[in-house]
Amino acid sequence: MKNLLKKFSFVFLVVALAFAVVGCNRNNQPEEPQHTHSYNKETGLCSCGQKDPNFKPPHTHNFVDGVCSCGEEDPDYVPVLEFPEYNDTETVGSSQLSLSDYKYYVASDLEDAVASVGNLDKDILKEVIKAAQAGLDSFVACKNVEEVVAAYETAKQAIANAIPKANGLVTYGGLSTEEKTEILGLLEAYAVRNGITGISLFENGGY
Repeated sequence: MKNLLKKFSFVFLVVALAFAVVGCNRNNQPEEPQHTHSYNKETGLCSCGQKDPNFKPPHTHNFVDGVCSCGEEDPDYVPVLEFPEYNDTETVGSSQLSLSDYKYYVASDLEDAVASVGNLDKDILKEVIKAAQAGLDSFVACKNVEEVVAAYETAKQAIANAIPKANGLVTYGGLSTEEKTEILGLLEAYAVRNGITGISLFENGGY
């Protein structure tokens, strides 16, 4: 009986010791590092599959007339002149030319003025077109030729004011024939438009 009790006590002690060793090993195991989410900017997903609760899909601008629905403006957008409808039926003086036709005639001159300014900085060109568009729109309310002429002069002056004035002397001697031809073409358009003179300009830039 004593031997049986001793054997039972020995087995119980061995089992208890084994559980103690296992428990000790578990407590000494290194903890896994805590995961820190790193969300993809395009998808909002982490590598673990978790989605960023504050994720917003990236916005792609869709510009219409130079402006996106988000309010962002297209830096490269240059507006285009839009001719209003002139519906005047009365004639100009004793001629058969209607006041509407006269307005379109003068409006085309403003269009030529914008075209003749050449390759300006986009911001300057926008101001030039803005001034010309204001002139085109102002013709709508004009009731006679005198009012059209006054509105035209105002618009032409606004276009001139939008263009920076020359400062100092500039030489164009080193330019190519093509570049000189373009400059002469601009001068010719200005001279003809303002009734100064008419200049015959040949394709090679000579007279």
